[in-house]
Amino acid sequence: MEHRSLLGRTLGVANVAVGALLLTRPAGTVAPVADSRHVPTAVARVLGGRHVVQGAVQLGWPVSGVLTASIVVDALHATSMVGLAALRPGYRRPAALSAAVASGSGALSALARQRARRR
Repeated sequence: MEHRSLLGRTLGVANVAVGALLLTRPAGTVAPVADSRHVPTAVARVLGGRHVVQGAVQLGWPVSGVLTASIVVDALHATSMVGLAALRPGYRRPAALSAAVASGSGALSALARQRARRR
C-alpha cells in the first residue's frame, strides 16, 4: 500500500495559502515583486486559483500519482514563466520569481513522492 506523504500535505497547505493570498489580495501579494501595471489582478487571481486547486488535491491525496501530477504542473508553469520572462521584459521579475517558486515546489513534490514510495 502506498503511504501518504507528510511533505506532500505540507506542500498542499502552502499552495492553498499562497493561492488564497493571490485570490483575495492580488495587488498586495504581487506588489512587493512587481509593478501592478505588469501583473494584472485577473492574472494573479487565475494563478491563485491554480494554487488553491493544486494545494487542495495535494492536501487531500498526497500520494505518488498526485505528486507526479503536481511535478508536471509545476514544470509546465516554470517553463512558461521562463518563456514569458524572455519575451516580455516588463514581466521579467514576477515571471522569474514565479518560475523559481514553481521549480522549488516541483522539486519538493519529487522528494515527497520519493518518500511516499519508500514507506
